[in-house]
Amino acid sequence: MAVIHWKAVAYATTSFAATMMNSVFGFYYVKIYLGRFHVEEAWFHTAQIIFMVWNAVNDPLFGYIQDNYSFSLVKTRRHSILYGAPLFVLSFLVPWFPWDPSSTSLWISGFQLLFALCFYDTMFTFVLLAQCALFTEMSYKQEDRMRLIRYGQLANLLGSGTVYFCETLSHNLDYFHAFQMCCVLISLLSLLSLCYTGIYGVTEQDLSSEDEQPAKCSPKGSHEEAGILRKTIQIITQRNFVAFVLMNFCQIYSNVFTDNFASIICDRLISKEQLSSSLRSAFYGSLFVLPPLAVITGGSTVTRFGYYRVIKVSFVIIIFTCLGLFIYGPSTGSIILYYIIIRVCTAGAFSLFNLSLSDIIDEDRSLFHRRYRLSAMVYGTNALVTKPAISLAPMITVSILNHHGYERVRNITSNGVDSMVNPDLDHAMYQLLVWTPCVMASIQLLIWSFYTIRNSHITDTKYTEGQLSNERCL
Repeated sequence: MAVIHWKAVAYATTSFAATMMNSVFGFYYVKIYLGRFHVEEAWFHTAQIIFMVWNAVNDPLFGYIQDNYSFSLVKTRRHSILYGAPLFVLSFLVPWFPWDPSSTSLWISGFQLLFALCFYDTMFTFVLLAQCALFTEMSYKQEDRMRLIRYGQLANLLGSGTVYFCETLSHNLDYFHAFQMCCVLISLLSLLSLCYTGIYGVTEQDLSSEDEQPAKCSPKGSHEEAGILRKTIQIITQRNFVAFVLMNFCQIYSNVFTDNFASIICDRLISKEQLSSSLRSAFYGSLFVLPPLAVITGGSTVTRFGYYRVIKVSFVIIIFTCLGLFIYGPSTGSIILYYIIIRVCTAGAFSLFNLSLSDIIDEDRSLFHRRYRLSAMVYGTNALVTKPAISLAPMITVSILNHHGYERVRNITSNGVDSMVNPDLDHAMYQLLVWTPCVMASIQLLIWSFYTIRNSHITDTKYTEGQLSNERCL
């Protein structure tokens, strides 16, 4: 009889909530703001640039606050999730209710996009950064961390049906009010899930801290604040950290390109006659269901060969899949198969990245004899480098598509015409499909070869609290 690990459940409920909301947000916001709220390209790029700057800055800022301050909001990882949950849910709802329903003042829609992006990312970062640190600090054993990944992926699987749910009930956004009501329901379920983590997500570090007297080695004190620059430099000069964040930047770029433009590109290259509305909804939904399913079923492979080799193989599969689409050419079957393989590889590999960051955090603690792991700071510094990809991917892609006539086609379609023949735009979309993931995976394959923590799945490289209890505090 299977035993339920309730600590893992507490970790996974935040994954469930984040997957429900982020799947919808990433899949729809570009399509809705360009196609329904009619945001101009200038406003779109302005919003993305400001968002890119704030997106990069807030991660290390929140990481530093969560690691070095002790007021109630960030006293523990679970407190950060508990108190951040209501605003996180609210930030998810903001984008879907237009401030100017008539779309007569385009600047209002543009400003709403800017506000929605920054507000959502602020709360997403605050809550998910705490959850990432929760992953590292709940246990320092590789087998326990693999269990957290399995539970997290099961939660992702359960939460990944929201895109299909929204697509089906809104009839591909034809009934926008139904889509809005779906988002309200998703937000309520997410709030309950986040609160569960906030109440029950206790870590080993929390338990050990409760047993200690307030001492000169306190992880949250004034002497820690003075060392923020020194700690950051120590983190960013580690070879494995540099290799990881550069690889992760490319991964996030590919993920955002695939998520944000799947509906736009497929609606253009696959006509309604070739793929019915119901099958199209099922296809879009499968793009979010299959990756966590693959991770759950392939967990033994990761345990046996290690995340380093599994991630490396995913890059090779992506490259060959892109080349296969280039050779075969665009068709309904080839595009559907392409998207399924790419999504499984990119999102599946991405789900293993916490294992790598946790190993980097463990290595950092060992190298610099730290009293406590700087989990949030490492995750935040990683995001400082990688988060700009979230803005760069849609900016570059929209610019390329508009150069080939996408804006004109979009305006015609919004005026009641189903489509417009534009072979140049179709070819540009096809080329983006082929070469964007292919180039990114090729760069990743090269960078990943410099990463040296390759056998943590078979070697006991973890450090327990007892081993470092007598080390000096930094």
